[in-house]
Amino acid sequence: AKRIASESAVLLKNDGALPLKSQKVLLVGELAIQPRFQGAGSSFINCTKISTIEQCLHDAGREYEFTSGYDLSNESEKKNAKLRRNAVELAKHYDTVLVVAGLPNKYEAEGFDRKHINISLPSLRIDAFSLDVMGKVQDVKKSSLTFAPEAGSQRLRDVINKGLTEEVILKGATLAFQGGWTRVKLYFMLGLPTETEEDIRGIGELSNKIAAAFFDTVPKEKRVNGRVQIVTSTSFFIPKPFTPFQWAPMCTKEEFLEKAHQTRKGIMEQLNQKSIKYNWHEADVSVLEGVFARGDRRVGQAILTAYKRGCMFDSWSESFHNDLWLASFQDCGLDMEFYTTRKRADDEIFPWDFIDCGVTREFLLREWKKAQEGIVSPNCRSKCQGCGARRFGGGVCYEEGKEEHEDQD
Repeated sequence: AKRIASESAVLLKNDGALPLKSQKVLLVGELAIQPRFQGAGSSFINCTKISTIEQCLHDAGREYEFTSGYDLSNESEKKNAKLRRNAVELAKHYDTVLVVAGLPNKYEAEGFDRKHINISLPSLRIDAFSLDVMGKVQDVKKSSLTFAPEAGSQRLRDVINKGLTEEVILKGATLAFQGGWTRVKLYFMLGLPTETEEDIRGIGELSNKIAAAFFDTVPKEKRVNGRVQIVTSTSFFIPKPFTPFQWAPMCTKEEFLEKAHQTRKGIMEQLNQKSIKYNWHEADVSVLEGVFARGDRRVGQAILTAYKRGCMFDSWSESFHNDLWLASFQDCGLDMEFYTTRKRADDEIFPWDFIDCGVTREFLLREWKKAQEGIVSPNCRSKCQGCGARRFGGGVCYEEGKEEHEDQD
């Protein structure tokens, strides 16, 4: 619960200034619309917590001290500290502010040099991004903004339940450029269920339109270095347990690389290609992650075998040895494609089915069917989807149902 609270955004009505320390604010730990590929979107029970601005700022400092290794009571370390605040979600309304907007003043008063303070905004929902929020933090050192459209076409965004349109995406990017940002990171996924070549081409086209929005929005004399920098990154889709996509097949290494090639080719064909930089994830690593994600107890023996062969610190490319991993699975008699590329039957028993994640398997299967039909599921606050989490006596559905009952009384 503490982790959820510390990574959440603080929502409050914006009257042009930060609230008093004594004011109560609502800490919301929910996703505005639940993406079907994320475990957090499917098994994360919506929760709320009431706190004060003073407490939130205090928690933010303690969280930073713990995760970064900086001692905020040490003067020498404070001078060079870089404040990077994370938030699960910015909020679905434009009349909100983040509590992190109060961090520069707080730590400046405690001895920070304001020039060394940087607030890095997290991956944001473009349809929820507010110019007002940017205005609260733009007086300190700017970093890049990170947006996650996830898919290049509206059709595929509906499949993954992203639930935002190209028009809204471009509006959000325009707001960012008006706020003074000139570097934008875009995150997409390749290999999503039902993906087509048209969806892949859409990644380059959308990146180009966002770059064009900069040139249409920012006068030439106000452009830093003459142009905007769009960093488009693609990761490869890995089906996860406890999500509607746990039934979905995963692409092969060769298919992943071909999709990355198509994406790069599509970006090179765009008018604003010089403003777009393209990165993609390692395909070998993605395949291995896919095995781990939906593996059974037999995979443990392959992991142990790989470890004995020296496989450690594999997140660093120079320490990753794919040949050793492949040999380890082969020696254990395991076919990696059994865990990755095959499509699961609706009634297949999964190794993780004995774990109660908070939502029912029936709900996940309904969402899997809806995904294949491109049907978007609304947010829990708009309409209950019957996921089964209400039985725990907490979350949005429980709290709102209780409020309705109290109003009737």
